[in-house]
Amino acid sequence: MVFKQMGNGRLRSNRPIFEPGSIILCSIDLTDEHWSETYVCSILRALLDDNHYSFETWPNQVQTIRSGHTEWGTYHGIPIRRLDPFPDLKEEKSFLQECSKLFFRAHLLGCEADIHTASNVNNHMIAGLLKHFNSTHRYQEWVAFLKPLCMKDRGISGLLANAYIGMDKELDAVKVLHDALMDKSQAWEVLMSQATFLKQKV
Repeated sequence: MVFKQMGNGRLRSNRPIFEPGSIILCSIDLTDEHWSETYVCSILRALLDDNHYSFETWPNQVQTIRSGHTEWGTYHGIPIRRLDPFPDLKEEKSFLQECSKLFFRAHLLGCEADIHTASNVNNHMIAGLLKHFNSTHRYQEWVAFLKPLCMKDRGISGLLANAYIGMDKELDAVKVLHDALMDKSQAWEVLMSQATFLKQKV
């Protein structure tokens, strides 16, 4: 997961290791922007890959004895220790600040396979943020993060409306959708959120 076509281009770090014991290390002088990208990508990977491997999906080793010899079952995953990417609210705030700086280039991260083209509202950054805030139900912080971005792209209003719905503030959600469509009537992201909301009311 990298921000392609950003900064000075793709970065490559080589560390050839020779036997016995010879190592050539090539270090690259990274800018603050590159460190910011690396930080955001590492947190997003931790959020998005959290459920892929766990001790629950790691089967116990199975031993069977047949005809005097022992056979061992195979493992189906790699166990990892889950660590909270946000040990405190200060860390979450720092992460959101970096996300806001890179938000309108997040489509370069790509998106899920079932989405044809990544956009400002459909990309890996949005997927990671939605997973975090939907699991913690801290929608107030999610709203505060989205509000300034909506002024630059009305399509983000759909995400803001869904955040208000998660807070049981449907009137605020309807107002956000209305204002966004009055300003940009063909914002498909907002229309999709509106259609989903109305469908739930049927």
